[in-house]
Amino acid sequence: MSTVAVPATERSSRVQTALGLLLRAGVVASAVIVVAGLVIGEARTPGEAFDRRELPALRDGAAGGSHDVSSVLADVVHLRPGGIVTAGLLVLVLTPIARVVVSLMLFALEGDRTFVVITFAVLGMLVASFALGHAGG
Repeated sequence: MSTVAVPATERSSRVQTALGLLLRAGVVASAVIVVAGLVIGEARTPGEAFDRRELPALRDGAAGGSHDVSSVLADVVHLRPGGIVTAGLLVLVLTPIARVVVSLMLFALEGDRTFVVITFAVLGMLVASFALGHAGG
């Protein structure tokens, strides 16, 4: 069984296509999740998808809002509209990070050390920014 070498330009095109599909899938999934949360909220309280009394808590990060992954997941499991919308926004934020992770793996598989180092540095900066943002409250 012989293997045919794929030219670098064709390989690069395949990688870009795959990464584009990943980004599109993430955006579509995010939109579907957000709309589902809005529909559930509207079905539960017609005319007012969310209790207006919860808005200050959500805005200020008080106990009423879902601000960590475990509480967002709990809200999704219990079909709480605000948590579902938050989960959709979380998917949207995580989509480009997934692209960086997939790029890192693809560069590693291709043996492109320069781009592995650069992409790893970008991933490190993304992780650091989330950690610092979380620590800052």
